[in-house]
Order: sequence, then C-alpha cells, then structure tokens
Amino acid sequence: MWRLLLLAFASLLVSGVLCTWDCDRVQCEHGTCSPEEGCLCEEGWQGDKCQYCGGKVRLSESPGVITSGPGVHPPNTTCSWILDAFHKGRNGRPVTNQPVIRLFVERFTAECGGSYRLYVHDGDNVDAPLLAMLSGVMYDQDYKIRRLPEIVARSGYAFLHLRSDSSGGRLSQLVSTVRSKMADGVFETRLSQLVSTVRFKMADGVFETTDMMGGCPSLFPDRECSDNGECMNDECACDILYNGTACDTPLCPNNCAYPNGKCDRLVKVCKCGAGFKGEDCSQRSDQGFWEMVTPRDSPPSGLASHQAVIWGDLMYVLGGESYSGGGMLQEFNIRNNVWKAVYVREYQTPELRYGHSAVLHGDEVFMYGGVLAGGEVSGELWAYDINAKMWENITVNSNQCYVMCGEKR
Repeated sequence: MWRLLLLAFASLLVSGVLCTWDCDRVQCEHGTCSPEEGCLCEEGWQGDKCQYCGGKVRLSESPGVITSGPGVHPPNTTCSWILDAFHKGRNGRPVTNQPVIRLFVERFTAECGGSYRLYVHDGDNVDAPLLAMLSGVMYDQDYKIRRLPEIVARSGYAFLHLRSDSSGGRLSQLVSTVRSKMADGVFETRLSQLVSTVRFKMADGVFETTDMMGGCPSLFPDRECSDNGECMNDECACDILYNGTACDTPLCPNNCAYPNGKCDRLVKVCKCGAGFKGEDCSQRSDQGFWEMVTPRDSPPSGLASHQAVIWGDLMYVLGGESYSGGGMLQEFNIRNNVWKAVYVREYQTPELRYGHSAVLHGDEVFMYGGVLAGGEVSGELWAYDINAKMWENITVNSNQCYVMCGEKR
C-alpha cells in the first residue's frame, strides 16, 4: 500500500516537473516567460519562443522596436506592419497636417522563385494603392542592382505586408526601430527625426528598409537632401551644383571626367573638350555615345513593359505598367523636347495594358496582345491612325491568332 502511494506521489512530482517551464533557461525572444504556460508572446509574434513575426503590428509610438528573430518560419507566414504618422501626442491632440512617410530600401535578398514578397501600400490596408512589391535578389553585401529610389507614402500611413508561400523559408532577422521627435508633448507632423528600420533575412539573404516620416527626400536614410543641400520646410534647397527634389542629381557629374571637360559653374553643365561627349564628357564622340534627354516640362509617370515607336520627329509611347496610373498614349516631340498626352477621338479605344507589342507601318501604329488591368491576357489587334487620331479594332480570324504578352506580373 505504501509503495503504491509513493509511486503515485512520484508520478505527481514528475508530471509537475514536465508541466513547469524553467524560465531561467527559456529565452523568449519577444515575450515573457510563464512557469505555467511558457512564452507569452507580444503582439505581432508567434512561435514557442516568440521568434517568428506574425499578425499585424501598428507602429505609432516613439521609440519602438520590432524584430523577427532567427529560424525557419512556418509555411504561409504573413506579417504586417502599419506605419501611422497620425497617432496622437501625449496630450491627446491629433496631428492636423498631412504627414509624409519615406521608405528607403537598403538591403534585400530573397530566394529565387519569389517565396517571399514584401508589399508596400500607401494607406493602412492591402486595398490601398500599391507603391512597391519587392522580391528576388536586389542587395546583399557586395552584390546590388541599381539603387531603388525612396518609396513615398503621402496618405500619412504605410502598410508593409510580408507574405511567404506554402514552402516556407528561412527568415532569420527583422528589426524595425522607430524614433519620433516630440515638442511639448505633441507629435510633430514634420517628423524629421522619426526613423524606422526593417531588416528581413530570407532564405539566403537579408532585406532592410528604412523609413522616415516627414522631413526632406534623400537618397540616404540618415542624411536629408542626399547631403547635397539644406532641408527647409520639408523641401530641399540644393547646393549650387546639385538639382532634383532630393538634391540627388549632380549638374557636373564625375567632375566632367577632367581633363575631358570642365564644369561651367555659371550655366551648371559640363563643357566637353574636342572628341568627348556625354553628360560627364566621359564618352568618345567617334565611338557613339549616350546623352540624357531633358524635357522642357514635367515628364509623365515612369513606365515598365510599354512600347514606343518613332514617327518623324515624334515618339509615341503606348501603354505600360505604372503604379500611379497613366494614359494609353503619350507623345514626345524629339525636336522640341516636349511631352504631351494625345487627344484621341473616343469612337473606340483600347483598354490600358502592358506587355504588348507595337510596330509602325506607314502612318499607323499596330498594337497586339498585352495584359489588361484585370490580369486577362488580350488577343486584340488594334491600329492607331496618327493623322486621324483614331483607334480601330482590327477583326482577325481567331483560328490564326494566339494571345501574346510579355512576362506577366
């Protein structure tokens, strides 16, 4: 009888030990340890050690830190962060002006095949306008492609959404730091000192982005106006030999490849010597050369997967993908360096598309295929009469025509 009682007591002790967490040995990355329940994760974190990002986090306090920690994330991981520049000050008074959030991509490497994608929206949800989608290898130590411009959210919010596919992957580090400047307990709308850094390590690389709420535009997260000007009322006043909204365009780049050329400080351009051409006088004129064409007025929004044809002194740009929208047809006067939208008689016009093909034949531009706004691949053939400024949908035998487009996003 006593033996049975001792065995039962020992069993209770063992079961008690098994159900109790040794918080001196358990490290909860982003949470607190409970002897009864183990790691209790903070908002936005998951995993037995609170080591994985998960769910949605709003960054509205200053300062604040988020990090994802090392390890292989579970399949179908989704993590979201809302940068909120409208949060109230300590005395409850709201921000009244329209703050701006600036994001800088410093480092990004994701496994090939796009297992991880980071979406950036100008708003506080996934239905807000999409500013950028990041995937693949962009920056990783000594490897980099051309630096991306800063991403600007003008709504007062920025929504960052990280999503992985069902295969999962390694996401070893993500850190976000937010610092804001307070004045008399009220959140300043300029937010020139508010900086947030987010680092993702995906599979065999790292993503880093830095965002600044307000302040002046810049190529660098830690220096306003690209260190080539002074920030005044959220606008850059550039040094004498720099231009651009972020003072990121040198007017005499590369010191004009001296002695190939010299900088004319009066007109702020490079004056090239005999036999040299180009913006910085670095190209030999007898070997062919590139020159930047500067339009007299504001150019249209940037495009990708569009088409362009030359007709006399005019270049016609058709369609294309642009996050800020745009028209189906743009015209550039090569002689006068002037852009303008083309007025088209609205008898019938094609839907906006990208990834199509276009060719000039006489005074007509023939356009075929492409991806429409809803993702449908088109098999339409259109002809644009330049003189009449009219589109015509050409009827073709469907048995002789296959839908075609460029790479579909």
